[in-house]
Amino acid sequence: MITELVHLNSPQLISVLNDAPCQVDIHGRGTGKSYIIGWEISNIVRRMPRSVTAITGRTFGQIYTRTLPSSLKFLELIGYEKDRDFVIGRRPPKGWLTPYEKITRYDNFISFSNGTGF
Repeated sequence: MITELVHLNSPQLISVLNDAPCQVDIHGRGTGKSYIIGWEISNIVRRMPRSVTAITGRTFGQIYTRTLPSSLKFLELIGYEKDRDFVIGRRPPKGWLTPYEKITRYDNFISFSNGTGF
């Protein structure tokens, strides 16, 4: 359920409408690439429960400080809530589904309640 109206700029709108199975977005700083990663995370969670997908970057620090804040902001905008719908960096709560592939370390892992992980 979308809790607010989602506003997208032109590059973001093109990316969302394209809905390509494989996509590379080459845009300058501040165009909202990380926001679109939030859109992609939501699509993967809905379309492929119990799957595991990688979010890549140069370092974990880069992902935590540059990519995830905007991506999580988008997820919250469309109704996801941290510690209710997903957890970061820890084992998921009992009763949540787990990915089909066994996860051995949760330090740098995002778990969703339907078993999807990143």
